[in-house]
Amino acid sequence: MAQEAKRDDDETTPGGDPPEEKDDVRAADGDGGDDGGEPPDGDDESTDDESTDDAGGGDDGGDDEHHAPSADIGTVGTRTLGIERYVQGAYLAAALILFWVIQKLGIAIWNQFTEPNTIAMTAGAAVAGLSIAYGLYRNPRVNKLTTEVAGELSKVTWPSRQETYTSTVVVIVTSIVAALYLGVWDFIWSGLTDLIYKV
Repeated sequence: MAQEAKRDDDETTPGGDPPEEKDDVRAADGDGGDDGGEPPDGDDESTDDESTDDAGGGDDGGDDEHHAPSADIGTVGTRTLGIERYVQGAYLAAALILFWVIQKLGIAIWNQFTEPNTIAMTAGAAVAGLSIAYGLYRNPRVNKLTTEVAGELSKVTWPSRQETYTSTVVVIVTSIVAALYLGVWDFIWSGLTDLIYKV
């Protein structure tokens, strides 16, 4: 009986909570933990707003990326057109060279047999030269090669008119000085050899 009374005293002491109160406290703590784990409604709305803003920013960025290449495409197109003009000019020059070679060669061969018809040979050479140049221009491999060569030449930094003038003057003056120097030594050695031969 004394032990049972002691247990009852322990359960009702101020320092310890009764079992029922402990269960209530634990239940309250559990509810509080759940409430603390879930974000407030305001935070949910702010998160949704930020997500919407991010999505809108992504759309704007997408629009910028969509419109940005148009300027690059225009630049590349202009540059390619400039290179293409040089390529076409090169083929036209090739056609003229072919025309001249074919005309001279055809007249020379024709002249071996009979008097050549210059007008017919000139027309035939013109047609042949243009046809060969156009065929080379339409050939993918040859056209690609000439376009790459023209592209590399377009990257060259050509000298200005003043730089060209200065370089030309330097070359001319250097050539004159070298000629005078070699001429003087040639005159000296010629005189010495003449003296040696006379002796």
